[in-house]
Amino acid sequence: LAIQIKEIFYMTNGTNENDVLRHKRRGYLAYFKDGVEDAILNEEQDTEKTFSDYYKQGYRHGLYIKDKQLIREIPYG
Repeated sequence: LAIQIKEIFYMTNGTNENDVLRHKRRGYLAYFKDGVEDAILNEEQDTEKTFSDYYKQGYRHGLYIKDKQLIREIPYG
């Protein structure tokens, strides 16, 4: 029974399902980080990555961070 259960968690090519999910998440995070970087440093979107919702979220987050930083640098008084 333990051997049968163990086989359920492995895909047909022998990879663990958790490894596949971890790899996908790494890709999502990379798109998010690229979006943040493009918003803050490059100040424009990479048209080859705008298909990704994670990239778009990262870009919006980068703009938010950049706006917050600009507000802090404005001298008061």
